[in-house]
Amino acid sequence: MPTVSAFSTNQTFSANDGVTDRVTSLSTTFNNLGVPAGATINGFKFTLRLSKASEEHTFNSDGPLLFKVQKGSGDSATLSPAIGLNESLTAVGTDFGDVTVGSSSSLFGISWDSTTANGVTLKFDVEFDDTPEGFFVTADSVQCEVTYTSADPSITLTSGLITLTGGTITI
Repeated sequence: MPTVSAFSTNQTFSANDGVTDRVTSLSTTFNNLGVPAGATINGFKFTLRLSKASEEHTFNSDGPLLFKVQKGSGDSATLSPAIGLNESLTAVGTDFGDVTVGSSSSLFGISWDSTTANGVTLKFDVEFDDTPEGFFVTADSVQCEVTYTSADPSITLTSGLITLTGGTITI
């Protein structure tokens, strides 16, 4: 299945470039993904380059559940339940590691189309679940990958002429 991906539109999280931000919450939008019109959305995978504050803080698929995915904005926004990381974040301090949220088949309990997929938002907040005192992460980058199925590429010709300059037509 085809995929498209892009880094966050937030300048701080838009590349693996060492520009970081120490956060207890963040909201970052991906409105430059290029999912083609009419595509069926199969899933979202977010890759985050992070570091946690302390070795003592556990941060994995068992919790804390600190991420939510949002479709739309304002009063019409739909927010997923809180979710955790797919794997453990072990990087601490100035070391960074890549971790993921979601997968090629994760829709987070939300119905998507190509328009809404092109404006997905990932939210992180220590208030979404119980966290220990002093819990925060330092974030370098956030990237979103959307897996989709292309719309039916059939062409219906009711009259006229098609000129083929290369390739083949299978009937």
